[in-house]
Amino acid sequence: VSGHQVIKPVLVEADGQMVMCALPACDRVDLEALRESLEVEYIRLADEASLREVFRGCELGAEPPIGALFGLPTIADESLLMQRKVTFQAGTHHEAVTMSMDDYRRLAQPGIGRFTIESSRR
Repeated sequence: VSGHQVIKPVLVEADGQMVMCALPACDRVDLEALRESLEVEYIRLADEASLREVFRGCELGAEPPIGALFGLPTIADESLLMQRKVTFQAGTHHEAVTMSMDDYRRLAQPGIGRFTIESSRR
């Protein structure tokens, strides 16, 4: 599966609120662009202790990119919208989910923004 079709979740703290970011696995978060998309003053990547606390029941690094499962808002990078199907971890490093992008959007109900740095060509 192409890294452009795999959704990587990234947890950030934005003005004191945790936010789930969903982006292609092969890309990186541009924190300044994300800060602008979220219209916040302060933003930082969540630390490992926060990840363990928020994503109880999930293996570290295998969190599904659906913030509502954890009481969090979700924002997805607009580049994901180009994909017909997406794949993401299902809470473990041994299970993954593949679904249509339309189904992911219905399930996760993410806001959409532009906040990634491409790590490789599409």
